[in-house]
Amino acid sequence: MGVVLIVSNTGDIHCDFLVDACSRRGAECFRLNTDQFRKSGLLDWRLDSGEGLLKVGGRQCRLSEVDLLIYRRPIPVHQLRTDIDPWIRRLLDSEWSAIEFALSRAVDCRVMNGLAGSALAQNKIVQLRAARDAGLNIPETLISTDADSLRAFARQHRCITKGIVNAFHLDGKHLRSAFTSFVDPATLDTFDPTGSPTLLQKAIEASAIWRIVMVGGKAIGFRFHGEALAQVADSRPIERRLTGAYQSVPPPVAASLAALCGALSIEFASSDFVEDATGQLWFLDLNPEGQWAYLEHELGVRISDEIVALAVR
Repeated sequence: MGVVLIVSNTGDIHCDFLVDACSRRGAECFRLNTDQFRKSGLLDWRLDSGEGLLKVGGRQCRLSEVDLLIYRRPIPVHQLRTDIDPWIRRLLDSEWSAIEFALSRAVDCRVMNGLAGSALAQNKIVQLRAARDAGLNIPETLISTDADSLRAFARQHRCITKGIVNAFHLDGKHLRSAFTSFVDPATLDTFDPTGSPTLLQKAIEASAIWRIVMVGGKAIGFRFHGEALAQVADSRPIERRLTGAYQSVPPPVAASLAALCGALSIEFASSDFVEDATGQLWFLDLNPEGQWAYLEHELGVRISDEIVALAVR
């Protein structure tokens, strides 16, 4: 097994799982927590020869020896400081971000979700178009700043709304954030979308929901069901009230998801699907930095081992 370099932050439990998986599989692991490394780590990188050295906390990693580079939610730590001016904070973090961004192209290894691919993959417009092109079912979706168009769409369907990248939408002077929510057509009668692109999507009545984790082209599926599903537009607040288990992903869906990840240039994705009353799966969205630790912890499927296995050249 090879060397795994993780660029992340100290508070991410998923990286704890990855470190443990490296130990189980005999891989050497170097965890570069940006909230520590950007302030006190050592970087010594010769771009002409390609030789690079990272040191922090008494441990070191040579870039030429890395077999798998994993990005997961780096923290721009200087922007949290209060002892320097805001413009200096932004400058320092932009320099560090440039270095971390470059690692995915400058180090000769396999990369799990480089920063460029992750940024593009988080965009729901890009996701949905790529999912459709890959052969997945997607719900009817509209993005508009035209009030009449939004109202007409809402009259045709039971609708939900969500953010295009971040989970928010602007309602006048109020920022509505957090979770996907149902749209009351009457609310749109007084809603002014000018200056705020608003996403509406046909709500698929859920018999079950699926979380499908893609790792290097392999689909790992989990199916959840329960009466509470019929009461919400977003399942995250009620996940603990659902019954879930590992479930084999239908081969056509697995193949389409693999094609989708390839189109988005990512090796990992945590994707959400709705299963309707006929058993049809509908793609909702994916997260290139999505949650999976609770699935491993509660359902006993070692996703972390599948990720670390990508280090084999």
